[in-house]
Amino acid sequence: MTKKPIFLSLLTTLVATLASLAEATPYKTLEIDELSKKADLIVRGHVVSKTTRGDKDGDIYTVIELKVGEIWKGEHREPRLKIIQAGGILGDRRALITGQSHYKLGEQVLSFLVLNQRNEAVTLASSQGKFHLWRREKDGPLYAQNGLLGVPEKAADTNRHPSRFGASNPHPHPHPHPHEGDNVHSGLLKLTDLKHRVQESAK
Repeated sequence: MTKKPIFLSLLTTLVATLASLAEATPYKTLEIDELSKKADLIVRGHVVSKTTRGDKDGDIYTVIELKVGEIWKGEHREPRLKIIQAGGILGDRRALITGQSHYKLGEQVLSFLVLNQRNEAVTLASSQGKFHLWRREKDGPLYAQNGLLGVPEKAADTNRHPSRFGASNPHPHPHPHPHEGDNVHSGLLKLTDLKHRVQESAK
């Protein structure tokens, strides 16, 4: 059987996941149990490389490589994991997908992933399936946020406010540093609590 071109395979996966979220983005938040049940693979790690390539049809895609720290769901035996995304910047060519999750080099992440027809890992539910991991203090606990979950209360209100283009801001600042007096605790999500919720959902 002939394999689908990479970009088409990615686009098919993206459309399928977004179809189930047609009413979810940007106004509905997918809860942890929904993300956990839909994911084929849930991986904690950090980004060690990003490479943008073109397939034989001239379409652009990006390969994000994680150094794996923990597998929360599914099976993956290698120390590295590649995540495939449609779009990217290749030379003077640019193909950007609205709402796509953004991975930064060196960033610690928790990724909820689905496997496409080529058995490649793709971030579930666009930007909602990728959690940025951060600390409030150097030796403090890790917190997780995906732009909708785990955001300090005041930041969450700002991110949900429609912009001049009629959509909420899908990419809040990845390192919240609230001012003194902000009610930060109600919206924050500790990584240990998130792991417990994922494990409970997987039962």
